[in-house]
Amino acid sequence: MTTTLPEKHKQELKAHQDSQNKSKMYERKEPSKEAESITIGREVSRLKNQHDNWLFDQQMKMITEELKEFINDK
Repeated sequence: MTTTLPEKHKQELKAHQDSQNKSKMYERKEPSKEAESITIGREVSRLKNQHDNWLFDQQMKMITEELKEFINDK
C-alpha cells in the first residue's frame, strides 16, 4: 500500500498541474507594451503617409492649374 499511495499523489499532482496549464492556455492575455508600441507606430506611419499623399495631391493640383494658366496665356 505504500507504493500505491505515493503513486496516487503523483498522479493527482500531475492532473492538477495539467488542468492549471490548460486553464492558462485559454486565458486572455493582455497585449504587451512592445506590441502596443508597434501597433501605435504603425498607425502613426499610416497617418503620416496619408498626410504626405494628401499634400502631394494638393501640389499636383496646383501645378496642373498653373500649367493650364500658362498654356492659356500663350
